[in-house]
Amino acid sequence: MGNRTAVQGMTVDPAWARELDDAIWVDRLPRGYRATVSIADVAGMVPAGSIDDMIAAARGLSCGAGASAEPGARKEGMLIPQIARGAASLLPGRSRSVVAHITEFSLDGAPLSHRLARASFRSRAKLSHEDFESIFLGDDALSPTVRDAVTLASLLWRRRVASAGLPDWESAFDADGHLREGCPAGLLAQSVVHEFMVAANTCATRVVRLARMPMIYRNQGPREGGPVGRYETACHGHDRLGEPAYGQFTSPIRRYTDLVNQRIACAAAERADAPYDEVSLAPVCAEGNRAVQAAEAEARPRGLAGHPGPGRAADPPLPCLDSIAFRWAARRSGTLAPETACGREVQRRARDGLLTHDDVAWLLFACADIAPAEVRAGILHRLTANPAEMARIWRCGTASHCLPPYDAWTRPAGGDWVASAISGGHAGEARDRDPVRARGLALIRLAAAATGVGLPAHLQEGKGLVLADALAKARLVSLCRFMGWGGPDFLIVDRSAGGPPHFGGHVEVAAETFGYRSPVVHASSLRSASAAASALALAALNPYADCLLQDNLRRYGPDISILEGEHTVQRPLAALADFCRHNGAAHRCVWFAEMASSKRFECALEVSAGGNTLRALGAGAHRMEAMETAARDLAGALLGYGGPRASGVARELQKEITRPAEMCMAM
Repeated sequence: MGNRTAVQGMTVDPAWARELDDAIWVDRLPRGYRATVSIADVAGMVPAGSIDDMIAAARGLSCGAGASAEPGARKEGMLIPQIARGAASLLPGRSRSVVAHITEFSLDGAPLSHRLARASFRSRAKLSHEDFESIFLGDDALSPTVRDAVTLASLLWRRRVASAGLPDWESAFDADGHLREGCPAGLLAQSVVHEFMVAANTCATRVVRLARMPMIYRNQGPREGGPVGRYETACHGHDRLGEPAYGQFTSPIRRYTDLVNQRIACAAAERADAPYDEVSLAPVCAEGNRAVQAAEAEARPRGLAGHPGPGRAADPPLPCLDSIAFRWAARRSGTLAPETACGREVQRRARDGLLTHDDVAWLLFACADIAPAEVRAGILHRLTANPAEMARIWRCGTASHCLPPYDAWTRPAGGDWVASAISGGHAGEARDRDPVRARGLALIRLAAAATGVGLPAHLQEGKGLVLADALAKARLVSLCRFMGWGGPDFLIVDRSAGGPPHFGGHVEVAAETFGYRSPVVHASSLRSASAAASALALAALNPYADCLLQDNLRRYGPDISILEGEHTVQRPLAALADFCRHNGAAHRCVWFAEMASSKRFECALEVSAGGNTLRALGAGAHRMEAMETAARDLAGALLGYGGPRASGVARELQKEITRPAEMCMAM
């Protein structure tokens, strides 16, 4: 895009908006108008694949955190607040990097030219909808610009109505582009901003299509069941806007699809390589559609099908692994006290293994207003039976609820291990003979301090909290591929029949010597039903697979070929996990230091089988690098690598361990 130019603009949002990701400006030209739509350059500050990008991809959409969020609405931003409301927000008086969509229009609103430019932006004013309309009717320094913006918006509206007809949303303009009488307050400002955003999206779509790059289209047209808007990689047009090709680029703070499209548009304007292909865009489209549908479902009035209204004495058990329905019921009830119907539902799900790690993170860190201290204390108390799960729960809280990351240390103390964990000014410490357990207990104490839950000085084991495997379907697919089985084939159908959402069915796995069919499961979504069926299949098939692998190990010895190809085919950690799985060995990671602030992570990776244990140390700038370093050393030690292929740690370990065949055959 060349050297950056300087642009100006004014943000026009509801008075309560805090995430300001777009601004508009109009200059009058001899032959028409030049409209500048400045969009926060989120693509420039959130690199693809970064932690912030992964968080945004997981959320997909801001719920109630954008310009349309009303006071008191549930707010959950796609990006962390430091970016969405700070570094990226187009605050007045602050210099910001933006992607400027600069379009020239004729006097009748026809587009003449368009270009994209990364620019330096400074906001002239932060206007509410009411401020915008007051300036339009009054005498202010911005009044000429505001009036030109209204005139241009009316021209764009009139041209679109002439080609596509009147849309089904309310506008401040009539079919001829004149201002309607008696418009609700704020509607004029909304209509102007909407026309500018549509124009910017349309022209940016043309830029990407001219560069022949794949992108995410926002298609909307007549389909079975009525017009439905969908994100797709194929272009089908947007009938309601009258555009043969249309994508969304103007809300990268609040929609992940817009952030991806912004990266593509910048690459197209810079004549760089396409940052995505259609294969990588397909899951982004699917997740975008799911996020929009979930947001629309949550915005519906309570009491609709699938979500019973208030006043019921007791609720029926919620479907397996259905987090959306579970959280709906919790919000509706207003409290999760153990004596309430929803409180009993929490206890049932905790007992039957129907809570996911993200559910527990939500209960602990995101709903303090409805989950009393006794509920959170009970969850933490039951986690002490399996404290290793707390690390994953904390990661879920970091990804989904803006929880700060933690730093942890584990150090030997006599015959025990002492673990410490700190985060956000809180700390937790625990002592145990097992380092992993000590670290988990320290995290539980840290969570208790962060949530203000009182726990006894000495944590006694609870009855245990069984957590469901939300990745059960992916694990089942991986198991079938690893074992060479056919499937899994999911036979799940929609049985709603016009009533509340209801999906039922089973999963089938076929091999040469057997066939497995899971019990029938029921849930209120296809995803939940698939996960529940997969969890049942894994519980039945994992022991059978382990027996086959043990028998194969006794007959043919350890499969060293898995590790021999790890340097060229697989990443070391994945290869080591496959080796342990195939040979009945166990591996675990013991963290000694996790310092996110200084980007220093140290761990010990252990492989154990037949009473023999092999350990290697790893360090890196992030967790995966530390584990990969340790896995590479372990692979070198197991295979007997020498020379440059084996690190010093691996060569020292070779002197102390039993050879792989002896170690594995001793099981």
